[in-house]
Amino acid sequence: MSGNSSAVCLDVAVDHRLRLLCKPTWTEGDLEPSTHLSVLERYGRKLGCDSDEIKVTSQLAGPASTGGILVVLQQPRDNHPFKSGLRSVIEDCESLTALDELFKTASCGTLNVRESVSLVDLLPFTPEQPSKLPSGELQDAFEAARLTICAKRPDVVLCAGKIWLPYENRNLRRGSANQEKSDIKGELWKLECAGVGQPDKFDIVRLRGSGRELVRMPKVNGFHPSYAVNYHPEHTSLKQLLLLNVLKTCGTCRDDWNEEAWMNTLRAECRDLVARLRGELMKQT
Repeated sequence: MSGNSSAVCLDVAVDHRLRLLCKPTWTEGDLEPSTHLSVLERYGRKLGCDSDEIKVTSQLAGPASTGGILVVLQQPRDNHPFKSGLRSVIEDCESLTALDELFKTASCGTLNVRESVSLVDLLPFTPEQPSKLPSGELQDAFEAARLTICAKRPDVVLCAGKIWLPYENRNLRRGSANQEKSDIKGELWKLECAGVGQPDKFDIVRLRGSGRELVRMPKVNGFHPSYAVNYHPEHTSLKQLLLLNVLKTCGTCRDDWNEEAWMNTLRAECRDLVARLRGELMKQT
């Protein structure tokens, strides 16, 4: 076991192969000031959000420097206790608590979501169902997320969110090989997760920043922690895969990640599990 990695994470005994990959990870970034927090805060004020919500959302997206690890999630809940502050918001949300525990475990206690890992939603400050929002509001939200992420210029992105849009808001572009891309999402579809255990075609993406420059960022395919901790907590393999995704994110940030055959076996096991769970759900409906 490396460093002070925990033997238990998310109430599950950590596979010994995963424990060996836990290493101290420091993400001081480039130590250059970043404008990404001001971009996010400005969008929150434009929407008329409460100052407490803007403050906590900004804290979750910190630190205020370029580089480091960024996790892209989906959208906020509609009932976070923002007035109680950052710690209360994290402790009240099982997904945020899970991410905090995952990063602490993977980094032997050197990373956490309060101080060193940035969290940004695909639809920031937007808890409403996407199907109920006008396309213009959705496009503005995706644009705000893109500008925030590009200003952050992360060293690595963990893609843990995906927004499913109504059919009428989707546009199947020619030559896309069955890949649906939405004009509403712009380029942000590149940072959506590909699915539980699914291979990702691109290890590196490039998004256009505010000055139209291309911002290059390595990415890791993940999935939203809620799927494992809230919807299917009885399936320990999903929690192990969550940890593997975070370990790969940390390893990519350190530039020492190496893929091993057993990792794809775990991914395939979880991929098959999800297919089976979906099949059972369809039978019930």
